[in-house]
Amino acid sequence: MKKKGKIGIALVVALVCAATWLLSSRWDVWFGNYPEPAYHTPHTPHHVLLTMGNDALSRLVTWQCDTMVQEAFVEYGYIGDTMATLDRLYRVEAKATKHSSPSGSSVFYSAAIPTPVSGRYSYRIVHRDVQSQWYDFAVGNMNDSIARFVFIGDIQDTIGGVTKDITQQIVQRHADNEFFLLGGDLIHRPQELYWDELFSGISPFATSYPVMAVSGNHEYLKGLYKVCEERFPLHFAYFANVYNSNDYCFNTMRYDNIELFMLDSHCDVVRLIEQRKKLQDALSESTATWKIVVLHHPPYSIRRKSNNILLRWLLTPILERDAVDLVLSGHEHGYARIHPHNDDDATPIYTISHCSPKKYRHRNTEVEVYDNDARYYQYIDCAADTMLMRTYTSCGEMIDSVKCVKQNGKTLVL
Repeated sequence: MKKKGKIGIALVVALVCAATWLLSSRWDVWFGNYPEPAYHTPHTPHHVLLTMGNDALSRLVTWQCDTMVQEAFVEYGYIGDTMATLDRLYRVEAKATKHSSPSGSSVFYSAAIPTPVSGRYSYRIVHRDVQSQWYDFAVGNMNDSIARFVFIGDIQDTIGGVTKDITQQIVQRHADNEFFLLGGDLIHRPQELYWDELFSGISPFATSYPVMAVSGNHEYLKGLYKVCEERFPLHFAYFANVYNSNDYCFNTMRYDNIELFMLDSHCDVVRLIEQRKKLQDALSESTATWKIVVLHHPPYSIRRKSNNILLRWLLTPILERDAVDLVLSGHEHGYARIHPHNDDDATPIYTISHCSPKKYRHRNTEVEVYDNDARYYQYIDCAADTMLMRTYTSCGEMIDSVKCVKQNGKTLVL
């Protein structure tokens, strides 16, 4: 055999060996799921969560209870502007869905509370033999053209973490906040003990403020075909009408003068293309003053310029053509505000944020604002013609602020 032929064979063998080593060493990282420890579901309502209903005039309550389906309902009443005793109580029946795995089982419930007028409401969960404590929440005036919310990127806390301390302080600092928005990777792994940790961490607001979330890669089961683990859309039940085990978590939500477009960025390219069409249609139909897109993976990465390039190629032409004002994302465990336009006054503004103990090394810092020394959250205030986004560390220090103003049919960044 000629020398060139031997060299060619040697190179092929070397490449096969290298590929085999890489695949074997990374198989569990890319495709493996850790066995879930056995768990036992309490016989009382727990993991209680208040989310948005189909529109801004309703609230969904979701919870888990026991392992057998039983009749359940939410009992609620309108309080008004004071915390006086409830004058009249109403009931809404709950929908039940059983979730089972080799490690345990649990029944998930959801019930929608209509909230047609502003003021305070009180509610509790009632099963045949048990009931929860009373919770309360406020509904703001939908005609005042002002909406305020908190965005928290990746939480993904360790067992026994400090998220609860952080969220207690956020609630105290921003008393006029109206809802919370979470940017995916809420849990470290799709296992019950990590859902327990999440609900402990968000307990300061989970039952008293509407909570919305997009899915991240840590809510997915790994495999050759990626599937969002069922517990995510069972907790965040506003995905129920558009989700199944072979689909993705996509939805839009109008709240006062804001419209949120919530995407699932971890699915495969076919489902990304489907979402791209849905996003395009929803944006073209939207009459909201402020259009905000939320997804877990950032279209513009601060780790490597080539990261998420398919997502960027598919989505940014739509985001930049259809008057999106703000894009909120997480995943990269740092804070950045990115403004990748030739026109310095143009939107959208791309924001990456996280509130997790994990920190990544970042290589691409060609951005307007960048920080990687803390955990962060954003407080966003949307008025009739002005949107103000302020970024805080978990200790309450404001490290960034940006304002957008609607002027002559255009959004200017100040």
